[in-house]
Amino acid sequence: MKHAWAKGNDEFLLPGKPGIEVKPIKFSVRETEIIRLIAQGKRSREIVDEINISVFTLDQHKNHIRKKLNLDSARDILKYVLNHKIEWD
Repeated sequence: MKHAWAKGNDEFLLPGKPGIEVKPIKFSVRETEIIRLIAQGKRSREIVDEINISVFTLDQHKNHIRKKLNLDSARDILKYVLNHKIEWD
């Protein structure tokens, strides 16, 4: 099953079970950008250089993403993206 980013690239829609309402997970524009770069296989140093932020700021964004997706580590973000076949519009 493929998941998709909603219009505006700031919501992630998870598949629901019949009869259960699923609320989208809201991501900031920067979080979405970071998730895309992680999905492209970029390492932290490449990401901070590309979007001109500090390593500390990147780590903060990764922590927010991780908490929103209920993941244990920042490395799990890439695993999540790959396992769920996330696509962007």
